[in-house]
Amino acid sequence: MKISYRNGSGNAKITSYPHQIEIKSEDDLRTAAQGDHVCGTFANGKRGIRAFQECDCIMMDCDNNGIEDALEMQVPADVQEAFPGV
Repeated sequence: MKISYRNGSGNAKITSYPHQIEIKSEDDLRTAAQGDHVCGTFANGKRGIRAFQECDCIMMDCDNNGIEDALEMQVPADVQEAFPGV
């Protein structure tokens, strides 16, 4: 799994992810996750549709922001159900 990352986080307008790492260990993942990170690689380390090169993984989360009814909240099992066989 390849992840592009940058040092620092918290600025949603940043599109520069100059570092790439192939995740082969827990330490590799820890390195990538220290700052903002995205799946895949991009030309010149610049995230964007035209710069997209490849992605060999998919990151999913359960974003329940704004949902107050617990019955409507998504859980990891919902993600697994949406992608059978993956």
